[in-house]
Amino acid sequence: MKKAIILLLVICIFAFISGCADSSAPISVKETETVSRDVTFYFPDEAVMYLCPEIIKVNADEEIFLETVVASIINGPVSEALNPSVFGDVDVLSVKTENGICTVDLSSEFAEFNTGGTTKEVMAIYSIVNTLCQLDGVEKVKINIEGEENPEFGGHFSLDEPFEFDMSLMKSGVKK
Repeated sequence: MKKAIILLLVICIFAFISGCADSSAPISVKETETVSRDVTFYFPDEAVMYLCPEIIKVNADEEIFLETVVASIINGPVSEALNPSVFGDVDVLSVKTENGICTVDLSSEFAEFNTGGTTKEVMAIYSIVNTLCQLDGVEKVKINIEGEENPEFGGHFSLDEPFEFDMSLMKSGVKK
């Protein structure tokens, strides 16, 4: 008899809880749209003196598209004729664009493994800058390390101001 009462009580509680839920309320599911775009990346040439374009199809949720582009730069070129521009196990912490300035926040490995000579530093910075600056809505790129605006990068560059696309780094005959 006690078991029957307990079972009846459990059924009543379950029915009460189920009845309290508003089944007419819409369930909010945030849908993200996956986009697929051909992006022109800029990687160092065979002599690591100039940047050359390489078109790569990027598929990503629209919300993380820029992060995916920066991660692709870190992963390096597809073509064996080009060289990687970023070295080390660099993580993309965030990428956001506001008023035409795209702020890229990278892990400390970016400063640790990509300094040690002007050419290496130029290739690392401008591979990111030139790639992002040719995307819609990006006019300049600001690079932060671990959320901090570092005033110096490798002793040759200041990271406290945004960078613009630099055509002088492009291999002869290459257009933006």
